[in-house]
Amino acid sequence: MRADLHLHSTFSDGSDTPTELVDKAHSYGCDVIALTDHDSAEGIEEALLRSQSYAMTLIKGVEVSIPAKELGTFHVLVYLPFGGKSPLEERFGELRAQRQQRNENLVRSLRDAGIDITMEMVSAKAKEGNIARPHFAAVLVDCGVVTTIDEAFDRFLGDTSPFYIDKGGLSISELLDLTERSHAVASIAHPLTLRIEPNRLYEMLCDLKDQGLFGLESYYSRYRPAVREELASLAHKVGLVPTGGSDYHGKFKVGLNPGVGEGDLLIPDAPVYELLERLDVNFPALKDRACKS
Repeated sequence: MRADLHLHSTFSDGSDTPTELVDKAHSYGCDVIALTDHDSAEGIEEALLRSQSYAMTLIKGVEVSIPAKELGTFHVLVYLPFGGKSPLEERFGELRAQRQQRNENLVRSLRDAGIDITMEMVSAKAKEGNIARPHFAAVLVDCGVVTTIDEAFDRFLGDTSPFYIDKGGLSISELLDLTERSHAVASIAHPLTLRIEPNRLYEMLCDLKDQGLFGLESYYSRYRPAVREELASLAHKVGLVPTGGSDYHGKFKVGLNPGVGEGDLLIPDAPVYELLERLDVNFPALKDRACKS
């Protein structure tokens, strides 16, 4: 099986519509994918319709940012069951309002620095989705302020830049509580972006496991194979499921493709099966495995 549990569309900060994203995932041989837009599951119906045409299994997901600047970028992937709006999704409305205020403040800050940027320019990049920092980065490239998306983050948008503005959000405890009440599961995304020593990371993961954390994104596209295995071992040591994904954003994060990342990504079957079983998502191979066991 080829799976990718971390993908973004135009409903947050990806450049592909959900339909285009599913098409691309199919072209790379994906059997199971998760759409994990930031603070939004609004693209899931479009993605589901397209995935059904390929007999591809789709997982409903979101990526949630946790304000913890002293730790670096703290993101959590939440995988949700299908059905009506969950308590977590209801909370996203408030988060979007906070993000909108952050975006307006960022435009004002950049303009005060002499950069001729407007909210209309950024909105045009976001299309129908929520405005996020990659959309600001694309405008900065268009305006000639920087030459690449990465440079835009390094100089203006990253969490260590002088223009960084914390948009606020959920605490990790609140998120895990909402996750449990939504009958969902949560996995820490790209954990090496946390500025934390290995021993402290282990202790933090143990504490979060006790609060209901399900997984640790170990098989991440931009980690070396040896690092992926180290993180998978850490996950097993703590009692977490080692999840994985490409973190595909289309043209906003170049060099990545669904299911394969930079070309060498392959998520083992076992954690994918465990996630599907936990969410009660149908996948034919689960029946075969049950019969063999």
